[in-house]
Amino acid sequence: MKDHPATVVVIGAANIDIFARPNTSHTMYDSNPGHVHIAHGGVGRNIVENLARLDMKPLFLTALAGDMDGVAIRQCLEDLGATVCAITHAHSNRYVAMLDQRGELLLAVADMAGLEVMDADFLHQHRSALTQASSLVLDANLPDVTWSWLIEHVATPIYADAISVAKADRLKPYRQNIHTLKVNRFEASVLSGEHPDAPPEMHIAALLGFGITEVFLTLGEHGAMHGSSQGIRHMPSFIKQTNIVNATGAGDAFMSGVIYANQHKKDSLTYGLAMSSISLRSRDAVSPALNVKRLEDTVKEDL
Repeated sequence: MKDHPATVVVIGAANIDIFARPNTSHTMYDSNPGHVHIAHGGVGRNIVENLARLDMKPLFLTALAGDMDGVAIRQCLEDLGATVCAITHAHSNRYVAMLDQRGELLLAVADMAGLEVMDADFLHQHRSALTQASSLVLDANLPDVTWSWLIEHVATPIYADAISVAKADRLKPYRQNIHTLKVNRFEASVLSGEHPDAPPEMHIAALLGFGITEVFLTLGEHGAMHGSSQGIRHMPSFIKQTNIVNATGAGDAFMSGVIYANQHKKDSLTYGLAMSSISLRSRDAVSPALNVKRLEDTVKEDL
């Protein structure tokens, strides 16, 4: 498919998420009674599902295996109104997360090797859609060849999610090409050059200094900050720690809220935090209860 009327194009990972959560405080180096939950995931895929549930009909460019998991991932997104165009690779990516009893992430292992097959030829097939979109959303799982081709051939504003400390380093050569960046404090440190314990304002100022137009720095239970040429501001979290079910999709939801808000000329920091709040209350990375009404109600309740 070479042409697509999508306003937002997302390029990123799709995988199977495996979440393990103990019933009580965990004991290291031992078997812990608890619950294991399997769901569709991947930063790019999660953002696509969020946007599809908000009636935005995104286009998703990714790598999928032809196995049962890959077919199911595609079908789920298409049923929600997204368009999926995928290059084929050998087996579905996996993300295994160990949570604590509160649902906060302790440790995760990500097997995302499948994205390495995404090459310039695949992107060229979708050049028309990429150039016509108003927003291009990329996650840091993408190989350098993808970033290099997009920067050379596409002028669409780039929204980038750093994903993790390990993956954030991949974004360093492209900081000046990013329009909107979402990071947490540790990812920000990798890209800003500031110490992780430096005030968030220092991270944001440094990142803006590289030419990034908008920076969103998430602070967990302390909410998030937004920086641009208009200044830096903070907003507290919309949810109490005791109400958290699963925190692994909160960052993806936040980025989705920012994209939704910018497309609809609403306050991006508010909608990012509202989306995170909805995700944190769900055992899945993307809440199956998400829709436009739920999002707008959450914004009204917490303002």
